[in-house]
Amino acid sequence: MSSGAMYCAYHPNTETVLRCGRCGQPICTRCIVQTPVGARCRECAGVRRLPLSQLESADYLRGLGVMLGLGLAGGLAWSQAGFFGFFVALLLGYFAGAGIDWAVRGRRGPVAMVMAGATVVLAYLSSPFASLLLVGLSGRAFPPGLLASLVGAWFNPFGLLFLAIAVGVAVSRVR
Repeated sequence: MSSGAMYCAYHPNTETVLRCGRCGQPICTRCIVQTPVGARCRECAGVRRLPLSQLESADYLRGLGVMLGLGLAGGLAWSQAGFFGFFVALLLGYFAGAGIDWAVRGRRGPVAMVMAGATVVLAYLSSPFASLLLVGLSGRAFPPGLLASLVGAWFNPFGLLFLAIAVGVAVSRVR
């Protein structure tokens, strides 16, 4: 070993006495990767993302389609849930997670989790407008203040609780 101080290749201000067992590059304790054959730097250890978390462009497109389809259909179901809102939220969370899981071909990771959660949020936010659509399609007149009361449903404490539970179910399905 040389008498001069060595500095980590990744953290130039960190003095070290460690070297990669393969290439000999100086590495600090934060950069060391323990492998079955000894201490290695990140490159020599082959640290890379798992293939299960890598999405392709087709996965994003399928995911977007599932998000829109299930989100709007879920909003329609949620608008008619009434007393059974909790159960609709559970089912919506499960089906949102399963749909995104199918869309991304079983790959896991933060992108799939965001897609699943966004599907449920889209359903929650579109549910008042689905109610308006159903009233309009039925041919009945809109009662005064209907839109304000439907949008006010977004801030219902139980609705927000059900939303949080549904997002949790959806995200746990693709985690």
